[in-house]
Amino acid sequence: MKRLFAVILCAVLIFGLASCKVRKTDGSFDVSVLTEKPAPEITISCRTDNTGIAFAYFKEKLSDDYTVSFSGASSDIASLLKTGKTTVAVCSLTQAAELYNSTGGDAQILCVNTLNGIYVLSKNKIKTCKDLVDENIYVAGEGSQTDYMLAALLDENDLTAGEDVQVTYQTDEAQVMSAALNGTAQTVILTEPYASKVLAATDFKTVLNLSEEWSALGSEEMQAVGSCVVATRDFVNNNPDEVEKLLDDIRTATAFFSEDNSTRAAEMLVKNNFYNDAAVAETAIADCGAVCLTGKEMRTLVNLNVSALYTADPASTGGSLPDDGFCYIQ
Repeated sequence: MKRLFAVILCAVLIFGLASCKVRKTDGSFDVSVLTEKPAPEITISCRTDNTGIAFAYFKEKLSDDYTVSFSGASSDIASLLKTGKTTVAVCSLTQAAELYNSTGGDAQILCVNTLNGIYVLSKNKIKTCKDLVDENIYVAGEGSQTDYMLAALLDENDLTAGEDVQVTYQTDEAQVMSAALNGTAQTVILTEPYASKVLAATDFKTVLNLSEEWSALGSEEMQAVGSCVVATRDFVNNNPDEVEKLLDDIRTATAFFSEDNSTRAAEMLVKNNFYNDAAVAETAIADCGAVCLTGKEMRTLVNLNVSALYTADPASTGGSLPDDGFCYIQ
């Protein structure tokens, strides 16, 4: 009897707490509201570099809808998705491919969010890739996407790393930047915001656009995919409306980081620790390569880049080419 009373009491309490949401204007109740699926909490993990600038907008303008977490240059964002510690990860294309293969396809690219934006900076006279002979190039991360791209370009120009060209690896781009700033390095490969910080404080010059050199290896459609927004397949399949809203919000955020909003955008990037100087940030925004490519256009570029990376070194994509499920197509 006591157990029955407890069950009835719990039911009354639950119904009473929910009644304010399900009562209709005529005084009756809409019980269907009780079965509605609650909106998922969406966490987004990214770094404070060019790959994450659109999410500075999320942090400032869309904090009610998303929880954005920024990490430093050496953070392994892809691992957070793999271990279930984030809903959405912003990572390099090679990391996304490795993630896809290592999880049996349980990760999908929702959009490409940066194109190009990888630069060779040097104090020396360099005009072409062949001029890299005898250089000691500082690069972030052995086995990183940039490392694979550089190796392919050296090979294309009949140069061998370790013989014709020395490559000095650093843990991350922050360390590469430090090597440039303290005079240790003469030639470095950097993206934003690190490239602009070096250019503003030293006599380094941008001597090569590594992304353009990479694109020239492929077809006319080829552009260097820098980073992409990735989610688990379960999240994508179970939350189609939220996925479409997320993509719409990324488009809005990307559009904000344009010349029309450069002053406000720069202030936002300084506030979120991407840059220390708003003037430097304002001039650098155009070099960050922020985009939001989706659908078939995204899939075409992803396939071109992944194929080129795999041809250069199968390890770059986790040992195999991802299949057609790699990219989310509405």
